[in-house]
Amino acid sequence: MNSTGEKRPRRRFDPAFVILGMGLLLLANGLMGNRPGIANMRPVDLIYLLGTGGCLGAGLVAVVWHFAHRREG
Repeated sequence: MNSTGEKRPRRRFDPAFVILGMGLLLLANGLMGNRPGIANMRPVDLIYLLGTGGCLGAGLVAVVWHFAHRREG
């Protein structure tokens, strides 16, 4: 029994989960790695911290938007 594309709803890949997962992995890497404390941070560490926060923020917003959009219809 083959079903056509019209009968079966197509699942859409949502990159929100990839962004959130990447942010969590970067955060874990930053916490477990040999990063200096706040007082001894270099500019590259601040850029890493800002990138991690950006990924987590964008990922969380996208996941919440995904589930809110899904509930509406």
